[in-house]
Amino acid sequence: VLLFRERDDPEWTDAVRMIYERVTVVCPQNASAYRATVWATFRLRWLCRAFLKIVSILWSKLPFLRPVCEGIAPYFMHIMSKRFMDSLRVLKCTEQVYDIVMLTDVRDVILQRPPQLVENEELITGEEPVTFRESEINQKWMQSFFPEEADLVNWVDRKVLCAGVSYGSRQGIIHYLETMRDAFMSHLERSLWVLGPDQAIHNHILREGPQTNMLPSTISDGMIATLSCRTPEGYEFSDELGLVTSDGRQIAIVHQYDRYPLIQERILARLE
Repeated sequence: VLLFRERDDPEWTDAVRMIYERVTVVCPQNASAYRATVWATFRLRWLCRAFLKIVSILWSKLPFLRPVCEGIAPYFMHIMSKRFMDSLRVLKCTEQVYDIVMLTDVRDVILQRPPQLVENEELITGEEPVTFRESEINQKWMQSFFPEEADLVNWVDRKVLCAGVSYGSRQGIIHYLETMRDAFMSHLERSLWVLGPDQAIHNHILREGPQTNMLPSTISDGMIATLSCRTPEGYEFSDELGLVTSDGRQIAIVHQYDRYPLIQERILARLE
């Protein structure tokens, strides 16, 4: 996974240098070719961005070219964004009908019980216990992908929605993924191997866009607990059920539990 930044700043350069220096540890058999690719990408990023702008224009103006453009796009996207394009393709190719489809991170997610749908809601997603005012990184991501929102006037007091875990009906998830795809493809050059566009788009389409049947889930409703980087409140721990709400209901999905050593230790102990 390569974490690239858009701007030509020291942090961006350091990231590329770190990849260059450590690549022999990761894949020694392909070290020379991989190093060359990393540095070529770094040097040619402005050309790549111009190319992706053309791809976006072709995608928006010539519908018959959309499949080709959507096939090109993932090669220039960070894996955290690319996963939404891949998920849509897989879901549309899957003939079997599922009651619930869940899009999820892997390393920091625990399912304590099967998730359940809520009537009249197409999509349920985790809401972090922080606002945009309190999260500098989410401010950056929103401003980078949506420069028209640079002042964040409409966002500072809104809670951050997390793109890491969402679930819903098959049709609801397809609708959500198609909306995500359209946003990526409209400004593909803004997604050039950078982390964060998925989070910005996720918040934008669910708060401002066409996905209206959406329920933000917090730790208190027992569906998705997104713990984020703030000490969570409104929960208790049960040796039998794991993380539960303050009134004793078992939480279905616990996300970002590994930010808190005590919670992580107790959750993992139940799995041994």
